[in-house]
Amino acid sequence: MAEGDRAVLEAAKLYSFPRLNGMRPEAMVAELAAVQRLDALYRIVPAETIVDIPRLSTGIAGVMSKKPADTIAALEMLDQLRRSGGSEAFWTELVRAYSDDRLPKIFLVAHLTFTLALRAALRTPSPQVHPSDGP
Repeated sequence: MAEGDRAVLEAAKLYSFPRLNGMRPEAMVAELAAVQRLDALYRIVPAETIVDIPRLSTGIAGVMSKKPADTIAALEMLDQLRRSGGSEAFWTELVRAYSDDRLPKIFLVAHLTFTLALRAALRTPSPQVHPSDGP
């Protein structure tokens, strides 16, 4: 870690991480867009245990790539996947609602563990899920 990043790390631990963990996707993206050293914050996230790494990394990566709408969609999808456990409603109401060209854009900003969680959910769909609602 660079010497100048130490202040960013301390501020993040004390102030930013606790606030960001529970924020709604829109608020989280707006908050991250205001961070001046977002690159430094992104480098320290994987080493922290007090943050939701997949969610925060997705938010930071999306803001850094200047794709706020895709970032919000990815965060909403991650939150819904966690709440529903990959239920039928998750696939039919959320995933299926996105067009075939929009889904890859959302996945581009998603953290790897989020993508892996989606893959795991695809491998074990609920018996009620119609095949057209899966992969």
